[in-house]
Amino acid sequence: MNIPDSSHITLAFPPNKRQPSLIVPIKIKVSLERHKKNESDK
Repeated sequence: MNIPDSSHITLAFPPNKRQPSLIVPIKIKVSLERHKKNESDK
């Protein structure tokens, strides 16, 4: 189980009512990077 470095950013910015828009792009970016890694592993 390897956790991408980007996921630590999500922990550094816990969801709050003022900046929910910060979290979503980060999660999308992480999932995109994870998908790219899976593609290159094939």
